[in-house]
Amino acid sequence: MGWQTRELIEQFVAAMALQRQALLDSDWDSLKRAIELLTVSLTNINSFPGGLEGLSASLNEQDDESRSQLRLLLRQGDIDRQVSNTMLRMNLARLSALNAIMTSSQDVNTYQSTQGLPEDTPKNKKN
Repeated sequence: MGWQTRELIEQFVAAMALQRQALLDSDWDSLKRAIELLTVSLTNINSFPGGLEGLSASLNEQDDESRSQLRLLLRQGDIDRQVSNTMLRMNLARLSALNAIMTSSQDVNTYQSTQGLPEDTPKNKKN
């Protein structure tokens, strides 16, 4: 089960790294692929005997060197996750700001278009 543990962790960390890079590059095609890989990775982890707890137990059963290497990989995956979360929050805030600007612009355009005179109002009325 040791090779399975390593393979699952490497698969997950690689998917997290791809997600991070896709978000940093605003590469939406790569982000879609990263999400697909993360979904497969998490499904595989859940299918591991005992799920995440089983994977954790298997990690703890590894020899010291393998366990240290895998924990380093997991730390890198956690850093990638944190960066991805920050990038997602920033992109959502940017989207929210753009929506607010567009809504404000639409309100101004609507207000300006309703300020015109009705069609039947005389335009050049002389006293």
